[in-house]
Amino acid sequence: MADSQKYPPELRAYLGFMREIKHRHQQISAVFNGDHGLTRQFVHDLGWLQLRLMCETLALACLVVHEAIPVSRSPKMLREYKANVILKKLETLHPAYFPKPMLERPDPDHPGIMQVHEKDTGFLTQKSLVKLYGESGDHLHRGSLDDIAQRKRAFPFDSKTVTRPLGQLAELLDLHTIQPVDPKWVYLVRMSNGKNQVELKGYERTPDGGSVDLVRVVRH
Repeated sequence: MADSQKYPPELRAYLGFMREIKHRHQQISAVFNGDHGLTRQFVHDLGWLQLRLMCETLALACLVVHEAIPVSRSPKMLREYKANVILKKLETLHPAYFPKPMLERPDPDHPGIMQVHEKDTGFLTQKSLVKLYGESGDHLHRGSLDDIAQRKRAFPFDSKTVTRPLGQLAELLDLHTIQPVDPKWVYLVRMSNGKNQVELKGYERTPDGGSVDLVRVVRH
């Protein structure tokens, strides 16, 4: 955690949001995997509540790390909490704002060194996160008397509707890069290092504007 102090406030705030997401994810995963005596419907509702809060937290994290964009600090955006509104606005201002999921593989030519590659599938995308945020609202709101009478909001209990996006969220964030507005830098975020801490490391792009060398990252 001490290493993060060298980074500017917006990146430290981003790490704070990542820690919150990690904590929520661990706690709700434990609820779904544990013997707690809670009813299935209560656990289901709790799962959707945490998914919604994590969607909002991730959107706020994306917003705070891009505070170099003047619009992101406007009174309207500073009051905004809806994940879909924040993400859609950021997309128009900085298309590369969303976390990019990565994976590690051993470097066959250099023992002890890990190669970092972009993931192809299995993670929560920007589009699917916006959809998930909307679905969470459908599950959490009780609905009108007419809805209840016509059983329009009778959602059958299915743990996979919660555990699946939980897994996809982990696939997105476990190891990811975030691209600030300044194209000179890119940041690699690890949700759990050897000390079970959220870790961030900055990498400077090459002078010619080429992609940063993230091929070799030593695992500490």
